[in-house]
Amino acid sequence: MSRIITHLAREAAVTCDKHRSDRWRRCGALRFASALVLVSPALLAASAGVFPGRDWQAASPDSQGVNAAKLNEAMDYIQANSGGPGAAESVVVRHGYLIWKGSQADTQHSSWSCSKSFASTVLGLLIEDDRCTLDTRAANFLPKIADRYPAYADITLRHFATMTSGYDGVGGGYADKNMDGSSTWSDPAPPLFAPGSAFSYWDDAQSQFGHVLTLAAGEELGRYFKRRIADPIGMTNWHWGTHASADGRGIYGFNCWVNGIKPDGKRPWPSAPPRTFLARGFNNNVCFVVLEWDLVLVRIGTASEPGTRFDAFWDTVFTKLAPGIDSRR
Repeated sequence: MSRIITHLAREAAVTCDKHRSDRWRRCGALRFASALVLVSPALLAASAGVFPGRDWQAASPDSQGVNAAKLNEAMDYIQANSGGPGAAESVVVRHGYLIWKGSQADTQHSSWSCSKSFASTVLGLLIEDDRCTLDTRAANFLPKIADRYPAYADITLRHFATMTSGYDGVGGGYADKNMDGSSTWSDPAPPLFAPGSAFSYWDDAQSQFGHVLTLAAGEELGRYFKRRIADPIGMTNWHWGTHASADGRGIYGFNCWVNGIKPDGKRPWPSAPPRTFLARGFNNNVCFVVLEWDLVLVRIGTASEPGTRFDAFWDTVFTKLAPGIDSRR
């Protein structure tokens, strides 16, 4: 499973050359979680060290090759420049050891669109179970999706996972103020664009993606995730619910944001290693996985979205943290 998660993250970047403007949307699957819950599945991809058992093994930053002063400088920056809990609901893990934990890290609330990455974790499991591939057509599981609009017959699971499906549902639109897409997402509306020809971050497509994955799994996704991931790793204190502009060209795919090359030729976080990837949700809920450093950084909260400053904000954190990382350890 760790191979599949890592592969999905590495191959995630969207390469289409068109972008449809949209705001951050707030629909997902794993609706309520704590920082420690969000970091657990990330370790499947990142950590070559220990994995938490009944109790999380803590260690000093220096023992894991991280300069404590530099780490504290980075976390102090998050605390000073984030609203709500600041860095209090954050954790940092290296080599599987908990090296920094905020005073409120066990707080549980919605992680917003961070939960989208869990949908792709389920996709990876279904691929591992030989129930589908990235290029399996959604119509294989949901034939009626193309009854009204034949173009939808060409949508693959890869398209859904990279926000390039062009799918839209009746009752909502990109220009609407409805931040959660439409409530009638299952009723197809005319395609926004041909599958694979453009990128647009849109919850109607994400909701339909979850529906198709449910059909592929043959059971409710929360139960499938619980059986395959949550129970085996001892993941508790979570709930699977149902249910700003974002340009993901070169940096989004399989429901993760990656440190790829944007259309302007720059990376979103130049101070972070190039294989860094991220689950991101509203209110600056984030789970960064830094493969080159074998490090996971989680920050969750209920207020303060950096908006257009998001990339600059987190690049500053990496600028402060990078000098303190011993990459030889």
